[in-house]
Amino acid sequence: MKRLLPIWLSLAASLIFVSAIASQPKQAFKGTFVNKEFRINLVIDLNAETIEIPGLSFLGKTHGYMSGNIYGVWMITSCKIDGDEAILRISNDQGADAQTVRLTPAENGGLDYEVVGDNEVKRIEGRKLVKVPSKLRFDRK
Repeated sequence: MKRLLPIWLSLAASLIFVSAIASQPKQAFKGTFVNKEFRINLVIDLNAETIEIPGLSFLGKTHGYMSGNIYGVWMITSCKIDGDEAILRISNDQGADAQTVRLTPAENGGLDYEVVGDNEVKRIEGRKLVKVPSKLRFDRK
């Protein structure tokens, strides 16, 4: 029996480790994130539609939105998690522009944001609207 104890402990530790790794991508795509350089916020829960967009409560709960120093509010209209990346379709609050974005977890617990195709999100710089970079790093807030 004494010889089996280390095996059981090793097995239990392995199961805990595997379950922690398996749940990590789900938690990676939930929370409030910020890009400090451009003052952009990303509020997401890609596992469930639990987020209400400020000022747009009539839309009901969504997977999230992006706001801050950008023109308008960009809401997530669809999302798909595939392994360690998420593909989002986002649309502005007027419904005039939309784009596809890939999110991947970063080492620091944040997210790497990369536009797939055309970049439509613009930010306010002085008195002009300029496109945000196609690649951004968002840190967990």
